[in-house]
Amino acid sequence: MNFELSEDQRLLRDSVRDFLAAELPLEASRRIMEHEPRGFDVTAWQRFAEMGYLGVQLPEAAGGQGLGVIELAIVLEEIGRACAPGPHLDVMLAAALLGEAGGSGLEEVTAGKSIVTTAREDSPWAGTAAPG
Repeated sequence: MNFELSEDQRLLRDSVRDFLAAELPLEASRRIMEHEPRGFDVTAWQRFAEMGYLGVQLPEAAGGQGLGVIELAIVLEEIGRACAPGPHLDVMLAAALLGEAGGSGLEEVTAGKSIVTTAREDSPWAGTAAPG
């Protein structure tokens, strides 16, 4: 069994790595984590969406790239490697679940205009209004 990345996967990895190095060097990530109330930089989030990374695993019809879980893992690994602040994992997984359930509005998510996340029914906050 071959565990090496394909040429396309290596190009994706390098693209994400280069993008994050340019857009969110460690100093900028630290500043954002320490001083940004939202926990991420909206401008960087928009640029991340423009690169197509938020919809890497979503179908093209939903504004995604239609790639697989390996490519999703590559993008998320590079986000972790760069310590890039933001709800990347939550948004990507929630969007995938929403897409599988036939939900709409994924174009807004892949464009970085909406942030979605998952919730559990047995959560302590189930059935309560969102804070403030």
